[in-house]
Amino acid sequence: MIHYREGYLYVASRSELFDTGIIPPAPICTEFFSLYADGTLNVKSGYAWDGASWCPEWLVPPECSGVHDAFCQMTRKGLLDYAIYAPLFHKLLRDMVAKRRGSFLAGIVHKAVVLAKGGYPDGKEDNPERTDP
Repeated sequence: MIHYREGYLYVASRSELFDTGIIPPAPICTEFFSLYADGTLNVKSGYAWDGASWCPEWLVPPECSGVHDAFCQMTRKGLLDYAIYAPLFHKLLRDMVAKRRGSFLAGIVHKAVVLAKGGYPDGKEDNPERTDP
């Protein structure tokens, strides 16, 4: 029998550091990402994410969606408080997209992710474990 999860579009093949400016109440270290006390996010090799939900890759590149997804996972798992941190990481997504695609498109992406409550801890598993006999 094999245990697996579906729904991932990207898998990081190398660890990458991002200066997010988002300071956690305490450092967060998981198997696939870490958020350090100085706001540096380490997206580790093997980290998997689904890209920007409901958004084409040409609009939200993997570099932007991967960082945002890591923060969404932190709030869904209760590692960061959604009410405090969601506005910060949604703004970070907007700023990252603006550097790559311009401020007009970044503004649309930001409004969409806020409206969709990206990262809201609703208790649902994004990618439940499945088995195949």
